[in-house]
Amino acid sequence: MKKSILIGVIVIVLIIIGTWYTNKNKTASPAPVQTPQESTTQPTSPVLASSTERKIEQKTSPATTNNIKNQAEQKTITINNLAFSPNTITISAGSTVTWTNNDPMAHSVIGDNGGPKSTTLSNGQSYSYTFNTPGTYTYHCGIHPSMKGTVVVQ
Repeated sequence: MKKSILIGVIVIVLIIIGTWYTNKNKTASPAPVQTPQESTTQPTSPVLASSTERKIEQKTSPATTNNIKNQAEQKTITINNLAFSPNTITISAGSTVTWTNNDPMAHSVIGDNGGPKSTTLSNGQSYSYTFNTPGTYTYHCGIHPSMKGTVVVQ
């Protein structure tokens, strides 16, 4: 009898701690912020432009500027069932990829050799990163390292 009461109390304590931890991450986690890294990152807001982007637009003709903007894409990768989907995407340089966490648990997006680096994303949160330089970018979840993905930038 005493063992079953003790087990019941332990289960209740674990549920309370798990609920507190989940709620703490939802309320205390700030929106993902991208920090500039050399010339490869840009703000996540499409309204804002980096000084590099403004210089490109000032030095190119309107036709060239339109071609640069037309090549850029918006792609979405969902995080669900402990996996990135799609696992591999191919985009044009200047395109923005947005990762959205649809899992009940927290995840993050961390580039293996530079590139994206998100904060912890709770359920429903998103993180965006603009890829300006062609190449292959591999990334993983910082919380669940077995979760991996690839972005190919052409």
